[in-house]
Amino acid sequence: MKEIKIFNDNGNGFYKGFVQNDIEFVDPIKYYSNLNIQTRLSIFKDILFMKDPLITSLFSQKDFYEFAKNKWNEKYEKILSTEVPINFLKLLESERKKEQERLMGGQGINTSQLIAFAFKAWSEHKYSFSQYTSQHHHKGLDEDKLPLLINTEGDEVKTAGETELTDGELKNVVRHRKVTVAKFFDRNDEWHCFFLTYKSLGEESWKGGQAHLHYISDKWCISRDEAVKRFKSENYPATKVHIDLLEYGNQTN
Repeated sequence: MKEIKIFNDNGNGFYKGFVQNDIEFVDPIKYYSNLNIQTRLSIFKDILFMKDPLITSLFSQKDFYEFAKNKWNEKYEKILSTEVPINFLKLLESERKKEQERLMGGQGINTSQLIAFAFKAWSEHKYSFSQYTSQHHHKGLDEDKLPLLINTEGDEVKTAGETELTDGELKNVVRHRKVTVAKFFDRNDEWHCFFLTYKSLGEESWKGGQAHLHYISDKWCISRDEAVKRFKSENYPATKVHIDLLEYGNQTN
């Protein structure tokens, strides 16, 4: 994970971001534990420093780590108590494409349940976790002209870092970029993949714009290597299986 801090032009504050690299075949419990503790430690330390540098200096790195770890332990207990929709757990033992399509038909899941699913897939079914992300901008864009950060809210455009692009051009950068996030669960030669595109969070026609995930598996007659290659390109694998992503993005109900 790469940590980025971008100070405001007036120097009174900053944006902080965490860029995740692709991960492959990890224990999701250990991965999310380390990720959560690292990000909490960093954010809390920076916030405290902005409020009072002197008080911050009284705490050791171990103190910040213990604080972040305790906060993670609280969240971890909540994840363990989160109920995962039963069809998702049945999916992990299914061996036919038609059965997998039936199990996922009409299903919905929220982000908390998805993390709980990843944990159970590992602890109870021995599925490791991988995640691949790709981003593609529209043709003709000179990426060297992009600022460090672009944030759009309605007609307002906020940036950090220098750029020659107008607000209209920056809006087009955000509007037309293609981002895909694919989450794989692997056990030997078996794999399941839930993936989303930024457009699937509210711009596609599924249920009038309902945010959703897509699903494929090794039963789709595509190798894992080929699937990952497709996800890293702009031509991700096709599937008829849509799963409502609840409490996130656009909700039509």
